[in-house]
Parts: sequence; structure tokens; C-alpha cells
Amino acid sequence: RLFPVSAGGSIRQLGREYTTKEGYLLPKRAIAFFPFMNMSRNTNIFENADSFNPSRWDNPTKEMNDAYMPFALGKQNCVG
Repeated sequence: RLFPVSAGGSIRQLGREYTTKEGYLLPKRAIAFFPFMNMSRNTNIFENADSFNPSRWDNPTKEMNDAYMPFALGKQNCVG
């Protein structure tokens, strides 16, 4: 989505410690915020991420499917 339904994102408290690919440490119980706009426009995942291109979904990669959350994840996150 070029323009997600929500301007926000998903906020979670981490259940365990994480180290990112870049080497940053995210401690257990830290609050993590994942903006939907950033996920859907990640140029490492989507070619021409700021362009409307429905055909990109003809053969999506696993990374594309993982980054696509138009209404969040889980039964209690949908705006509908």
C-alpha cells in the first residue's frame, strides 16, 4: 500500500533480546514500534517502492509477503 489505512503502526513489548543485522541490541521488554509506512516502502524489499505497481504481487517474495500488513496482524488489530 502506498498509503496505509493507519498512520501508525504496530507497537509491541519484546519478549526476548534481539540483535539486528546491523548489530544493534534490542533488550528484552523494550518497546518496539514498526511503522506500516516504512515497511511497505522499504527499498531493500520493494523495487520502486514509492510507485504504484500492482503487478509486483504477481510473484511476491517471502520478504514482500512478510512486509505487507495493510491492517496490522492478528484478529484484534483490524480497523474493520
